[in-house]
Amino acid sequence: MTFNFIGELEHFEFPTGFCLGILYLDYVKNSFAVMALLKRLAFISIPSLLLLALALPLSNFLLQRKRVETGISDLQFQNFSRVLQNSCVDCHSTNLTAYPLYYQLPIARSVIDRDIEIAKAALCLNRDQLSGAEPIAMSDLMAIARTVNDGSMPPANYRALHWSVGSGIGPHDKLAILNYVKSKSVQFQVKPISVEGSTENPQKLKLGANLYVDKRLSSNATISCASCHILEKGGADGSPFPLVEVAKNNRFNTPSVFNSRHNFRQYWDGRAKDLKELLANHLENSALQSSDAVIAKLGSDPVYIELASQAYPNQPYPNKTFDKEVVVDALAAYVGSLNTPSCNFDRYLKGEKVLSAKAIAGWRLFQEKGCVSCHSGVNLGGMSFEKIGLKSDYFAYRLEKHQIPETDADAGRFNVTKVPSDRGKFKVPSLRNVALTAPYFHDGSVKDLDEAVNVMSEYQLGEKLSEKETEELVEFLKSLSGTYRR
Repeated sequence: MTFNFIGELEHFEFPTGFCLGILYLDYVKNSFAVMALLKRLAFISIPSLLLLALALPLSNFLLQRKRVETGISDLQFQNFSRVLQNSCVDCHSTNLTAYPLYYQLPIARSVIDRDIEIAKAALCLNRDQLSGAEPIAMSDLMAIARTVNDGSMPPANYRALHWSVGSGIGPHDKLAILNYVKSKSVQFQVKPISVEGSTENPQKLKLGANLYVDKRLSSNATISCASCHILEKGGADGSPFPLVEVAKNNRFNTPSVFNSRHNFRQYWDGRAKDLKELLANHLENSALQSSDAVIAKLGSDPVYIELASQAYPNQPYPNKTFDKEVVVDALAAYVGSLNTPSCNFDRYLKGEKVLSAKAIAGWRLFQEKGCVSCHSGVNLGGMSFEKIGLKSDYFAYRLEKHQIPETDADAGRFNVTKVPSDRGKFKVPSLRNVALTAPYFHDGSVKDLDEAVNVMSEYQLGEKLSEKETEELVEFLKSLSGTYRR
């Protein structure tokens, strides 16, 4: 007797437990098959993964780095720059990153780009700084020294893939960093302005002084340098923006002309490297339109002919054209002589007991709070670019408090370099004569020194000052008002 199992199976209802048991046995059989397959794959994938793990860091030894040659003979700086270029510029620089081969992988690209942006926000070096042509801010030097000293840089994830840096910056390179920073700390020390007068030819200074107030240098003969940089108003004009009509395309608050030769670059956005370039820019400014014809007309003035012949004895006049080069050189010499030594603070630094207890307390706070990290050197500023609003959104505050919306000018240094990390950076202003040069900041938005101090403390340092601290800091800042000797 035969039994048609398949046929009968179609009509037979198996108990639920029996069906689950069959399914479970099938699952176990398939699981063993999968496990066997995985076991076979493991012999292939584990070595592959190990090879990949070795290939990633080894490939970084093949990177072609863009080296920046140092343009100065200072051996300490050369060693300092070498260490930075070997260990820091991949993340902390402009256009010097040596991207690894695996950067082309989508996930790797996004991770690397994110890490670099975070790094640049903390510190971003450029070619001029690495070559020695432009100083590195003391605040940045101190940050470099601190991270090298505590071993937190380069970070572990970078070292894991860049074996050339080993376990970090070695003792020899660490010493190179710390020695250089120590040597530069002398330059960045707050110190008095020299009371010595200018070493320029007195006749050149006299020629420059005449040109400084001569309205014929402007196209419509209505303004001079002195129209915006008023010596009786601390070398500025007391307005948020230039008052004179032909200069109103200047989008920044007029800075003081006093002590300006101590700035490492000129203008709020640093677009001029020195006073000569700044003055040449002004003469070429489309609003001023000071043409060669205007300068030639000045050269026909008997007073200028006489002054120029004495100022430039090797360039006799009127045989030589009274040209823009002469005008710029004489003006730069005169503006460079506009210093304000012998303020009470300078005298205090020299040992005289001329400061009040409140001003001394303000000076102590100035150091303890970290203001001196940026406002350093002989000019108490003018030696670096810094981002405004490091700790909080300054532009949001300005909009709410002063109803001033953000403009293209607020991009600051970015408008010159086009480097994203430079957005919102401005040259740190000198604090000399600051009590005389309101309104404050690049936008001239703050009219009161008390408010300026509080804004800087909150938005740059992340600290809110007490009323007593504000009073002490303001008293210290007032002691920076010097005297210009004609």
